Amino acid sequence: MSGGSRIWLTRPEADSHAIAEALAEHGILSIIDPVITIEPLPVPTLTTPPDALLLTSRHAAHALAPELAMLPVFCVGQATAAIARERGFSEVLTGIGDLMGLLPVVRDRLAPGSQLAYYSGEDIQFDPTSLLAMQGIHCTRHIVYRAAAQGSFTPGLRMHLSSGEIRGVVFFSARTARIACGLLKEEEFTQAAESIDAYCLSLAVSEAASMLPWRSVLVSPAPTRDAMVALVSQHARAIAS
Repeated sequence: MSGGSRIWLTRPEADSHAIAEALAEHGILSIIDPVITIEPLPVPTLTTPPDALLLTSRHAAHALAPELAMLPVFCVGQATAAIARERGFSEVLTGIGDLMGLLPVVRDRLAPGSQLAYYSGEDIQFDPTSLLAMQGIHCTRHIVYRAAAQGSFTPGLRMHLSSGEIRGVVFFSARTARIACGLLKEEEFTQAAESIDAYCLSLAVSEAASMLPWRSVLVSPAPTRDAMVALVSQHARAIAS
């Protein structure tokens, strides 16, 4: 990606830094300007002792109490798993890609009748409770953080949009795509989307992003950070060639 062209990273700041570093290794500049901020919520008291824990986001990791460190914890993504290990959990299990790729691991590891505590955000794309119930696993969801939407763009992002420097935007969730599209409309940057490529984690995310006439909409081959970075870098090389 040449000149002052940049990729707009919309995830919360801590998540976006890792992506920015990975893109920089491919010579791709980015601007971190999240459309949501993470607000931790109090961790509910577990009235029934669980047999295992489930995390679908690193933002739920603050709910991992030291006294539960002897329990297995199922994590979506290596970043979440790394935090669980840092907090003293030794039996950390991951699946392939997203939550649907983790559920078979949960079913193989837990016997029918097991109690699973699921720590999640306020807004989720998929609730595994009913699917696990079909396997006899009792999954109780506990909301431990909130992703609050930004009400407006920062002056820096407005400047980059106005100058045409933003050549791509990365969406890891349908919600961030909807929020970003809404802000672009509100702040009268709809036309700017026509020269921006939208990189989406999944088909569901791409559908949410379809509110605007992007130059192109590309879907990651796998719902992981590494796959997304590969998609952006490969596309940037194809444009440059």
